[in-house]
Amino acid sequence: MSELTPVSDGIRIAREYAPFTWYWKAEDGRVYSSKRELIVDETDTDYLAFLEGGPATEWPRDAGGNQTDAALQEVVEPYGKTVGIAAFAAKYRDMVEREGFTADGVEYAYDELTFRMITIAVLAGDDTHLIAKDGSVNALSRSQLESVVQAMHAMVDKYVQRYGKALSAKTRQEVIDIFRAP
Repeated sequence: MSELTPVSDGIRIAREYAPFTWYWKAEDGRVYSSKRELIVDETDTDYLAFLEGGPATEWPRDAGGNQTDAALQEVVEPYGKTVGIAAFAAKYRDMVEREGFTADGVEYAYDELTFRMITIAVLAGDDTHLIAKDGSVNALSRSQLESVVQAMHAMVDKYVQRYGKALSAKTRQEVIDIFRAP
């Protein structure tokens, strides 16, 4: 995607869209920086430098015609960017959950394969094998599997509760601190 950029004598040239270093501006004056994933002040030096190449893109609108964080989130999400505390908290929660959990002294990833293996074994009421984070394959009895399920549930529940608290945070650092608290 290209944006038309004014140059001398009224001629306009295309500026290549760069989603990782772009700016969007809402009618109410909000300016979003995809590089910093923040609302920035209109006097921000990086924003002013960006404006030398042309205007910021108009903040997108939702189905109701409003310039919302959610409407902009749809635009930047394919690039792994977030708009607002709620989207950042959700992304951060996903990241910390994927760091995994420990059960009976063994560290496991919290990923699709581990979750699927645990689910199948629990539904089948059978013993199973799980791959630990270090790559080792561990045979688990039914009672050991129950311990793994309890550890996984405790980890997910902890981060869901912290996500709820993070929604009231004012800054990204507050979100991080909430999730990283002991």
